[in-house]
Amino acid sequence: YVGKTGKIITEKDTTISINLEKAPKTSFTQYDSAWPSFGLNSENNIVIDRPTPTTKDETSLYWATKVGESYDGENDTVYQTNAVGVPILVNDYIYTYAKDKLFKIDKISGKVLESGTMTGGTSAFAICSLTYGDGLIFVFLYKGTIQAFNAETLESVWIYHDSLGGQPNAQLTYENGYLYTGFWNGESKDANYVCLSVTDEDPEK
Repeated sequence: YVGKTGKIITEKDTTISINLEKAPKTSFTQYDSAWPSFGLNSENNIVIDRPTPTTKDETSLYWATKVGESYDGENDTVYQTNAVGVPILVNDYIYTYAKDKLFKIDKISGKVLESGTMTGGTSAFAICSLTYGDGLIFVFLYKGTIQAFNAETLESVWIYHDSLGGQPNAQLTYENGYLYTGFWNGESKDANYVCLSVTDEDPEK
C-alpha cells in the first residue's frame, strides 16, 4: 500500500479513519544471491561451508579493476566520496559502488558490465556494503539517504530521505520486503532507526 504521513494533534480520545490505496504492481527479476549483504545473510555471522585461503601462497590474482580511490590520500573529500564499498555477489555478478556510481562487474573477467548513477548523493566513507533483496540493490548514502536500484538494469527505482538525516554507519538489513537500519548524527543529536517497505509506491517518479 502507498504510505501516508501526517500529524495527529488531540487532547482526548479520537478515532481517525485512514484509507490506504494499493501500490501499483511492479515486478523485478528475482535472483539467487551467494552473498547478498555484508554479513552473508540476516544473521550476519558470516559462516560458510567452504575452505578459504589462510596464506598468500594459497591465493592467485585473477584480475584487478579500479573504480574508486583509497583512504590513503590527504583530501578528506576523497575519503568521504570516492572510496569503494564492500562488494556483494548476486546472480554471479559482483556489485559495488564508488564516488556517485553503482557498478555491476563480471566476476570472471573484472569487466564493468553496467553502471548506475547514485542521484541521491554519495556515501560517507563507504563503510556499509550494498544489500540485495526482492530484485533490488540498496545503497546507503550520506545525509540519511537510501537509494534503490533495479538489480538487472541499475536504473534508480526510489530514494528515501530521512527527516533527521545522518551518517550511514549501520548496515542495511533486508528481510521479507522491508529494510532495517539506523543513522548517526554524533553523540548528542537525535537520529532515527527505520523500517522501510521496499515497495515502489510511485513507478512514474
